[in-house]
Amino acid sequence: MPGNLPRLMGVLLLDRFALGPSAASDLAGWVYHFWNGASFGIIYVLLFGAARRWVGVPYGISLGLGFLVSPVVISLGVGYFGLEFSKGFALTVLSAHLAFGLALGFFTNRFLRSQRSPFLGALQSGLTFERGYTSRQDS
Repeated sequence: MPGNLPRLMGVLLLDRFALGPSAASDLAGWVYHFWNGASFGIIYVLLFGAARRWVGVPYGISLGLGFLVSPVVISLGVGYFGLEFSKGFALTVLSAHLAFGLALGFFTNRFLRSQRSPFLGALQSGLTFERGYTSRQDS
């Protein structure tokens, strides 16, 4: 990947622009990258719970697409979708995020089998409350 994103994140985190990357900044960048992935995993569970396994695939692809149109890709100097670097850039990013989504869907379905989505559950309860409240007012 052009610019090696985890390395770039480590340099940013440890303010090493003038000095360049080090082992500590590389470690910080990779820890940040994995923490970011864990955060998106938590968001997935909150939104979808233990949904069907395939739900992780569009989620992962949407994360990849979000990255490809983000300012981060532009700051790497590779243009939108990385097309100024190579046509394979977008394919690589989307493939990696698809694999992330596939693993996320598989593992949440496997280990959180009975978990419903807290977000969707709260939304459904709120809608039920609203419908019951308005129907009592109409009577």
